[in-house]
Amino acid sequence: MATRLTLFLDSLGAGGAQRQMLTLAAGLDPAAFTVRLAWYNQTANFHQVPAGVEALPLPRGHRFDPQFVRALRQLVSRRHTDLVHAWLPAPSVYATALALLPGSAPVVTGVRCSPSLFDVDRTQGRM
Repeated sequence: MATRLTLFLDSLGAGGAQRQMLTLAAGLDPAAFTVRLAWYNQTANFHQVPAGVEALPLPRGHRFDPQFVRALRQLVSRRHTDLVHAWLPAPSVYATALALLPGSAPVVTGVRCSPSLFDVDRTQGRM
């Protein structure tokens, strides 16, 4: 059975973290991983979600919007995912705090990116 992986970040903006995450999502073996991509800033999407990856834009009026908090809780629920990989500081804080609640999937955080390294050497950029 494939591992249900949720990749979580703030937006699909033009940043290097977004490019790295999308490269990871597109490169994972679909026999081994079912990938969901979640983000919450409803700015213009610079990137397309790769084929085979479920898009999960989260509603967010403000940080304490009850609908946003419920969506975040469902994001890390073991009913929906086996592992959450949060990218960038704010998504990492949200996911880590919710991972402390019962019934939450493990959360991996702390990805930092270097867009220039990603442009020069794709292998190093994906590490």
